[in-house]
Amino acid sequence: MHAATTLLVDLDGDSATPSANVLTWLRRGAAADSPMWSDGAVGEFDPTRSSGRWRISGIAVRPAWTQGDRGVLEAGSRVVARLRPGSGVRPAHGFCPLS
Repeated sequence: MHAATTLLVDLDGDSATPSANVLTWLRRGAAADSPMWSDGAVGEFDPTRSSGRWRISGIAVRPAWTQGDRGVLEAGSRVVARLRPGSGVRPAHGFCPLS
């Protein structure tokens, strides 16, 4: 599960620096005592302005803290690889597309 703040934007003319704080909780299995991983991060966006419209051209995730069983992330990577053979899809640090 992911929870994020709304975008926080520092705007200066045609330059902007947007970011959002993100919390992530990942659990392998439904039982309350199954392995869990959590982290807090800052998502930093790279905006460009063209013809008066803003577009996001890149996103970086900067982990601030982590806690729990890192094996949860590794198990998620194996599941994604099985679901999309040959895709090369891997979760970013702290983020799993299956959560």
